[in-house]
Amino acid sequence: MSSGRLAALFERLGDIDRPVPTQRVGWTTPTGATLDHDVLEFIVARLLGQDLAALGSTCSSLRALAACSYIGLRLTLFPHQRASLAFMMAAEASCQRGGILADEPGTGKTVTILSLLCKTAGLRSRAPANVAQARAEAADEEWASLALPFKRELAYAILKDVRTRCPRGFALFGSSGEQAAAELEGYLALVPTPPPDFAALKSDTAIGAFPSRSAFDEAVRAVPQAALTYWSSHVASHSHPHGPAAAAELASVAKELQDVLETVLESHGPKGSKSGKGSKLGIQGRVSKSRSAGSSVGGPLRSCATLLVVPRPLVPHWREQLEWHVHTGALGGPVIVDDHGPAELRDLYSASELAAAAVVVTSSERLSQEHRHAHRGDGRPSVLCEVAWVRLICDEGHSLGGGAITHTKVLLQELSVERRWVMSGTPAKETSDADGCATLGGLLSFLRHPKHSLWKGVARRLLAHAEGAEDAALAFLAPIMVRNLKRKIAVPHPIRSTRFLECSAAERLAYNSLVAFFQANLVLTGLQGAVTGAGADVSLLHHNNLKSARKAVENVRLASNGGGKQLATLSPHYFRECCAWLSERYRAPSRVVERACAFMTAAQSGDATPCDKCGLPLLLQLLMPMCGHLCCPECVDSASAASSAAAEEGGEQAARHDDFPSLRGGARHAEGVRELCACPVCAEALPELEYLKCPRCDDVVCSHGERRVLTQAHPLDAFAYVQPGFDLQWSETLREAEARALAHAYELQRREEARAAAKVAPTALPSSSRR
Repeated sequence: MSSGRLAALFERLGDIDRPVPTQRVGWTTPTGATLDHDVLEFIVARLLGQDLAALGSTCSSLRALAACSYIGLRLTLFPHQRASLAFMMAAEASCQRGGILADEPGTGKTVTILSLLCKTAGLRSRAPANVAQARAEAADEEWASLALPFKRELAYAILKDVRTRCPRGFALFGSSGEQAAAELEGYLALVPTPPPDFAALKSDTAIGAFPSRSAFDEAVRAVPQAALTYWSSHVASHSHPHGPAAAAELASVAKELQDVLETVLESHGPKGSKSGKGSKLGIQGRVSKSRSAGSSVGGPLRSCATLLVVPRPLVPHWREQLEWHVHTGALGGPVIVDDHGPAELRDLYSASELAAAAVVVTSSERLSQEHRHAHRGDGRPSVLCEVAWVRLICDEGHSLGGGAITHTKVLLQELSVERRWVMSGTPAKETSDADGCATLGGLLSFLRHPKHSLWKGVARRLLAHAEGAEDAALAFLAPIMVRNLKRKIAVPHPIRSTRFLECSAAERLAYNSLVAFFQANLVLTGLQGAVTGAGADVSLLHHNNLKSARKAVENVRLASNGGGKQLATLSPHYFRECCAWLSERYRAPSRVVERACAFMTAAQSGDATPCDKCGLPLLLQLLMPMCGHLCCPECVDSASAASSAAAEEGGEQAARHDDFPSLRGGARHAEGVRELCACPVCAEALPELEYLKCPRCDDVVCSHGERRVLTQAHPLDAFAYVQPGFDLQWSETLREAEARALAHAYELQRREEARAAAKVAPTALPSSSRR
């Protein structure tokens, strides 16, 4: 949190004790019958939030019951969450219609919001009023809340925009109004009460005299209207020294000034959407235009829906929280989670589908895309503008308090929303108190708090360390922001217990196959061949393979938590190479080659093969080249350990009878290196191989064409090399890769077809050569 006085202010906000609804035991009817509390909970649990509110409005006892009933949730709220929920319910019932949920991270803000959704399920947005009338009322309300310096700033901005957009009309009719009334022939007959000109309207006396924004707008509109009334009359046509054409031109300039003025007044609407800033995005008069264009007849569609705007990485999180913690049907409608990629939202959902939902979860990136498309495409606003939302909730919404105007913020301002909430554990910038106060001011403006314009004065005193400034800021923010601190929350300690879960057959196969795959790597690279440690560079224990080792551990953890199905893949080259090694170099019987082929085919089909030693079914086994037995890596490792122990014992006996054991082959084995002498099943020895090989490669069939030389291979080197080169992957990963490849191929085909169509398209003839 930001340092200084603002940080202390947030600490004091967290120290405020918010009331928690008390629990009542039972309820006595007017006739004296008593209903047990369990019976009441059983009845209340089957109500929607709107029905619960109706029940609570009947009498004080049932009101208390409704206040402490948290329906629709699969979990129990902690006291601080119940207090926050009570605060939010009260805030939505007041004139501010929203606020800031600023609980510290990790205190359960998401569950608090879910409880609010369940508590108000079925609540419907109000019938849309006349858009122009609603806009005028909002403008008057904003004008009434502004101090004189801010009214002056607004008036100056409006007149400056008019002068910039129509300089000629502003110069002709914006000043010298009294002089024109006195000198122009017949002016007072057409305009009995000449309006004050723009120069007179800029004075503080005139601005302070306007009781409402509507009165100011009417006075400003009167200037071009008076000029248009006079210069379009017959009196002006006959009296102008340069004739009727000159009078008509002045009337045209007055009409242009009138049109520009209407656009400027719309762009400086009650939401602070000034055209000077909005023009950076190419938008002017966006509020009224988007609503009139995007709304159906009668305004936006009424709904019971809450729009939840979150950062894109948090969309899956909110989907999970809604599925885990909210009972099915408790929200009174479907839940729409917008995770459909770059497609336009209008192509995915209609306005009626969105209005019928209980919750719509979308991302701030989606809103930015929707607004950009609306102004670059066909001009239609986002389909979100066609729904009258009950509530707007912005998770991590502190970014909305920044000064920059973004597409996301503009679209959020265009929406028809009754209640607005910002969720953030850090509602103010942490760089300085000044930046933090500016961020809070932006959030209050976004929330359309009735007194947001007064925050500047409060923040100015707070930054100046004025006496009583912190108390004034606390009194200002306490009705708007609820904050719970971890140091004040009394959460019971968790009950920890260990439960052993029985794996399904598919989960057991996936886990065992994955572990055996990694174990085979360690076994094969740990065998002592012709050169000690020759396979260490491809071992998962080698320091260069640290990334692969970590990935292996992650995959084992994922498999132990139901990660999915494993698929074994083998390239045709490796398939043929394994068969060629068995038939041509090992000269194995045909039954061995056939069994090896059957094993490799079954593994690629997802069929497990049992170990011939212990019977453990696995996707991948180690192949014994002479007898054709299939053994799991654990059995091979045990046989290797036994062979190494016997060799070690033989070496020690030889060392006792000879002072030079290394010359008689009795040297100790290197640490971590083992031998394998025979098949673990039938004890058939692994032979040393002699075969002709190409000097440039070790492939059985190669295209180099050089004379082959006789080569002798160590039994363990040949055993490691003959194993099929399987690759083990998650089936979901393979399907995703196949889908991406298919989409890429389709895109290439579409481009080729478009390119071919462009080449054969006939060239249009010039219009002069057509018959």
